[in-house]
Amino acid sequence: MQPKNTAARKKTFLSFLLLFVLSTAIIVVLAFSSTRVPIKDNDILKKQVAALDHEREFSKNFMAQMTVIASLLDSINTTAITSADLIDGEISTGITKLNVMVDLDSVQNKDLYRSVVLNISDLQRAKKQLRKATEADTDINKANRENELLTNQLEQCKNKRDELQLKVMEMLKQ
Repeated sequence: MQPKNTAARKKTFLSFLLLFVLSTAIIVVLAFSSTRVPIKDNDILKKQVAALDHEREFSKNFMAQMTVIASLLDSINTTAITSADLIDGEISTGITKLNVMVDLDSVQNKDLYRSVVLNISDLQRAKKQLRKATEADTDINKANRENELLTNQLEQCKNKRDELQLKVMEMLKQ
């Protein structure tokens, strides 16, 4: 006993099967592509995080060296320090290291770091000028004290001369 519409059933079944396979394939392709996009985004985000970590590490190293230079700049013009030229050389070396560090690295804000190094260099130059001005003031004060001392000695000599002249005049009168 065979049904009369076997061909129609077979055609309908194959149509259903084709539609089922197509819809399943579309769902699988969509699921696969939706997982592929986050993987690419994840790779991009990992690269960005690595770049930010590199920036943070560079900033930390830059800040550490800058702090050392700033402490040297703070202590260079104190009266307790006698070797200002030695400390000034260390500061110059540190500034050179910072310049090399900025030039060799691939950081994004090179202009910012260069301007910081330029400001430190300007501060060093200003400290040198301040030191020279202070030394000039010290020399002027020393010259003024010496001038006062010599003026006092001159006054004493004039007084002695006057006394001696009076004595000579008294001796001549006698």
